[in-house]
Amino acid sequence: MSRPQVTLAILGMPGVQLLDACGPLDVFAEADRQTGYETYRLLLLACEPGPLVSSSGTRLIPDAWIGEEIDPIDTLLQPQARPLSTSKARNRTPSRSPKGILISRMGITDMSL
Repeated sequence: MSRPQVTLAILGMPGVQLLDACGPLDVFAEADRQTGYETYRLLLLACEPGPLVSSSGTRLIPDAWIGEEIDPIDTLLQPQARPLSTSKARNRTPSRSPKGILISRMGITDMSL
């Protein structure tokens, strides 16, 4: 009997630290290796098409981007990205930030959760 797969996605924001994005993916991949089951389907998501540039400048190739048609996600993790500089933060409203766009596209209206 096969086990249902759990889709776990990491949302990589520009400036994410490699360990914060790749560490959790590696933990779940190792769990699959040690149990011998492919329990987890692991994805790296980005806010826009193209490579995701980490805080060190390393480019990660995401599996998908927000706005692209993808299978349902069971668990979404969003590691902390490097904060914007003060000058950039002043020119960016929450609704146009990558996180604001994601929240809007996901249809989340109640942020009190």
